[in-house]
Formats: sequence, C-alpha cells, structure tokens
Amino acid sequence: MKVFITIFFILSTPLLSFAQSEYKLILLKDKTSSNYSIDTPSEYLSEKSIQRRKKQNIPINETDLPVSNYYVEEIKETGVEIDYTSKWLNAVLVKGNDEQIELIRNLDFVGNIASLTSKANDYFQSPNELEFNGSNSVTTTELQNKLLGIPQMHQDGFKGEGINIAVFDAGFIHRDWNSYFGHININDEYNFVGKNTDINLYHHHGYSVLSTIASYNKNEMIGTAYNANFSLYITEDVSNETRLEELYWLFAAERADSAGVDIINSSLGYFTFDNSSEDYFQDELNGKTSWISLAANFASTKGMLVVTSAGNEGNKNWEKIIFPADSPFVLSVGAIKSDMDLAAFSSIGPTADNRIKPDVVALGQLATVLSSSSNPVLSNGTSYSAPQIAGLAAGLWQRQPELTNLELIELIKSLGNNKHTPNNSYGWGLPTYDSLITSIESPLKNINVYPTLVEGKQISIHNIPQNVNDLTCNIYNIEGKNIGIHHFKSPNEIVTVNIPNKRQVYFLQIIAGNAQKTIRIFKK
Repeated sequence: MKVFITIFFILSTPLLSFAQSEYKLILLKDKTSSNYSIDTPSEYLSEKSIQRRKKQNIPINETDLPVSNYYVEEIKETGVEIDYTSKWLNAVLVKGNDEQIELIRNLDFVGNIASLTSKANDYFQSPNELEFNGSNSVTTTELQNKLLGIPQMHQDGFKGEGINIAVFDAGFIHRDWNSYFGHININDEYNFVGKNTDINLYHHHGYSVLSTIASYNKNEMIGTAYNANFSLYITEDVSNETRLEELYWLFAAERADSAGVDIINSSLGYFTFDNSSEDYFQDELNGKTSWISLAANFASTKGMLVVTSAGNEGNKNWEKIIFPADSPFVLSVGAIKSDMDLAAFSSIGPTADNRIKPDVVALGQLATVLSSSSNPVLSNGTSYSAPQIAGLAAGLWQRQPELTNLELIELIKSLGNNKHTPNNSYGWGLPTYDSLITSIESPLKNINVYPTLVEGKQISIHNIPQNVNDLTCNIYNIEGKNIGIHHFKSPNEIVTVNIPNKRQVYFLQIIAGNAQKTIRIFKK
C-alpha cells in the first residue's frame, strides 16, 4: 500500500548546485533559543488544539515549542536547502552536500545528524495499494455503513459535527466535487509535495478515501461522518518511495496538531523503498523503530486519535501489518468481505513484540468509494476500511466528548464482535455503534490512577474490581517500549508502580482477560 504524508513548510533557499546533495535530518540539542514559551501556547497552537489538551489533561511541554529560528538561520547560512522543521523531534530537514553537512555538524547546538537509512530508535529511545476493480455499476454505501451501525448513529444525531478529521494522502484528483462534497467544511488544504495549495493533483486515492467518511448523496453515497470538519493534505510523492515520506508524515501530524485536528486518517504504510538500504524488517515491527511509528506515538501524546490501514500484504510475501500500524497507540484497521470473512489481502499480526494487530476490521473488499471520475465504484483495500472506522470514531467522540483518545480506542475495540477472542487476523473484530447501546460496561471502567502528573517515582492504582482475576499492568514509554510489568496479587489492593526518572509521557496498560484500559501519565 503506497504511503501518503504531510509536512509543515517552513522556508527554502535557492538550489545552487547539489551534484552530491542528499537529505539529512539535523537533530538539535535544545530549544533554549526559542522565541516561544510554554506559558503562551496561543502563539503557536490553535485554540482547538489547546482545548483538546485541556480536555484530556495533557500539559503543554517543550515538544510543543517551534524549533529555534536562530538555529534554523545558522543552519541556513551553511548554504543547505531547508525543507521543513519538526518541533516534536527538535529537528530540521535539509538537503546539502558533504561539505555543507560537515559545517552543520560543527555547530555547537547540533546533537546528531540522521540520514535516510537511519532508524528512529537509533536516536530516540523510545504499499502496494490494490487498484480499483473498475466496476461501473451504481452502488451505495448502505452495506458498509450497516455493518458498523452507522444508520443508527446518524439517527441518534451523531454525524461528526464539531470533530476535526485530517486525511493524509497522495492526491485528491476528481471530476465533480459538488455532487458529493458540496456540504462539507474544509479547514485546511495543502500540497506538501508541490509546496502549494493545489490538491487536485497526482492521484485519486485521497478523494476515494475521503468519500467513505465525508460524501453525502442520499441515493448513493453517505459517509460515516459527513458533517465533520476536514483538513486535506497531499503528502505522498507517487513517483518515489523513500524514508522522506515518513518524515513528511511527521511534519503533517505536527501541522494537524497545531491546527486542532482530533482524528488523523492515514490510509498509508511503509516497509520497502526504492533504495533497499532503507527497507524495514519484520523484527522491527515494534512501534519504535520506524520514523513514522515514532511520529504516530507523538501524535497520540498530543491527544489525537490516529487511525491507520493495517496494510494489503496478507496474500503476499510480507503478510504482516506495515508501519505505522505497529504502534501500540494507533487504531490499525484490517479488511473483511461482506460475508464477514477476512479479505485475503488484509495484513495480519502480531507485532514483533507479540501484540495483537490489527485492532479492528471493517468492509475493505468490494467497499463503495468514489472514483476519480466521481462515480461510485467497488474497490479493495485497507485504505478504505480505515476511514470508515475514522468516521465511526468521530461519531462516538461526538457522543462521548469526555473520552481521551486512548479511551476512545478501547471503546471501539470493546464494540468489536471478536472482543472475547481477539486474534491477529481480525483483532477485536468489527465494531458497531449498535453494540454501544447494548454493551455491558467494561469491568475496568472505574479503575483510575493517582497522580497522573508525577513528580516522584510512584503512582497508585485504585478501584480495582473485586470480581476480576489475572490483572496485569504494563508500562510503556513514548517509543512504545515495555519498561515494566506488574502482576496484581489481590483484586482490592492499592498497587504502587515505579516510574522511571526520565521526564516524558508514559502509558499504563491494565489488562484483565480480554478487557483493557490504557491511562496516560506525565513525568515532571
């Protein structure tokens, strides 16, 4: 499945002569020269972004601060071309020759320099898309929506109002916009490949993906969350497959965060590239090795829900999920057929560290989407099952705005038809809105942690249910690494878990049988 990505364009210098030029990611030591402060977030975050953090008790921290302008200007003085900056990684993406890169290496504020063959965990502890079938028969979204309980969700008044969804993709080529999208509110559009605002270029894939969420034509196409607000970004260079695209995804996520996006839909994925030295391996499907998975982890810490395709490799040599579907903090989506069997192409798990993936499934074989000619057609791919789930998530979040992004993931998994026996083909199964109405409350619902903003080394877990056995608590850091596990000795104990000294975000995953609850904590 081909990957699609987005970036925040900062500035560029004239390209002089780069006979031996190559891209490098300059990793900076600090933000001491930043012009911004965590006390004045409105200078670099939208009000919607700030409110998202407040609602989920996420503090503004140094990773929210833009990269130092002074450092950027000093790097520019070496003569390199500057493409983008990353506030989350405190990094600058440049293109330059060996001499220029060496000048940058000698700057006292530069920590490391990463090449495209580097991997995220070298520096941070922490696709083969199926083509359209070409069916020209008139079809509708009725089946795929019914499978998810969307008609009832819409009837209850939850059509995505007030939820902001970003679609990262390769292009939005279309013939007719108004017949299906004339109603929707577009907050932002940007072509990060061309560095302009023209998104009707390159490929129709993004238009098709968007149609499953946002289209509305009562007789043919009804998207799962057609009244949401949307940001549309061209992120994938369809002529190349390189690690640059992973960094573009990172920059896109940062832009989405600053703009106040709630949900990112990424019908994309990576594992092989034009340059085989950049390829990933299956033992690296651990949620922390690839740049794109690291970016997805960061996006989660900012309170955004990341929904991503599991991949279309199930009937190919790779078979497994692709990056960033390996992240423990994203909702990865596989594909089923109308008879509820798994689509042969749908990528499977587990991850390299033996976590169940995908998380859920939706109709992905013979799903109804809009083609580039703006006609409803039947098409295949987890590219089209993922956005259906993104729309379901928007309606659920509208219905229950008090949920954090991680609680929303748990809710969606709890609505799956395979929740009692999750596996590495279907995950927790097909979630339905209808199940929410009739579902029994999770036995872990009332568990809480104190404090969630940790100054010392310890926290306490309270309200452990008395009728649940075999409870465990896994502790993960921002890179998705399991750094500790606690086995509960008795159901009513107040448990103390040691937290490392390193200042960052940690995730506590509490497990009892097939029930899970993930709680985010912050180390001061």
